[in-house]
Amino acid sequence: MANEKATKTSTKRLFTEEALRVASRDGFEALTIGTLAARLGVSKSGLFGHFGSKENLQVEIVEHATAQFQEKVIAPSHGLRGRDRLMGYMQNWLEWADWDALPGGCPFVIGSIELDHKDGPVIERLRHVQLRWKGLLVQTVEEERGAAFREDIDAEAVVFEVFALYLAHHYYKRVFQSEEAKALTLGAFEKLLGRLGRS
Repeated sequence: MANEKATKTSTKRLFTEEALRVASRDGFEALTIGTLAARLGVSKSGLFGHFGSKENLQVEIVEHATAQFQEKVIAPSHGLRGRDRLMGYMQNWLEWADWDALPGGCPFVIGSIELDHKDGPVIERLRHVQLRWKGLLVQTVEEERGAAFREDIDAEAVVFEVFALYLAHHYYKRVFQSEEAKALTLGAFEKLLGRLGRS
């Protein structure tokens, strides 16, 4: 019984990883039980048994992407402080956007743009995850106000610029197909950090 459960969990994870690739490349709306089943070469009924509906499948993808984001973007830099922590987050975030498992780029960006005019659990979950990430960045800046960073900085305004740089990277990388996207983004981010420092 335990082996059967482990096999089912492992199979579902493989399905979920492939679904994340599809969502990254083609968007969340393109991700259905039928399209995923055809891509995987399995029956629709088999996939339905794992996910239950298109909406549940899409929510599962957001949850899976969130766990991967925690592992690849947040955790490696969580023990750092101040400037180093923010730089670590940004470097990891850019690497996440270029990760081979995300052939179309960041699923949070793609899903938010695609679904921002809709209601429902998928966009609600996407919004919740990104608000938590924004909150962590704001907290990171505020914790260093008066220490590594100037006392007078506005943490919300700083994080607004951080998100703007990340979205600019996505645009330069995916739309303009610029090979300099990452270097340009990190260069601009370095200048931002320089403005935060105490004189």
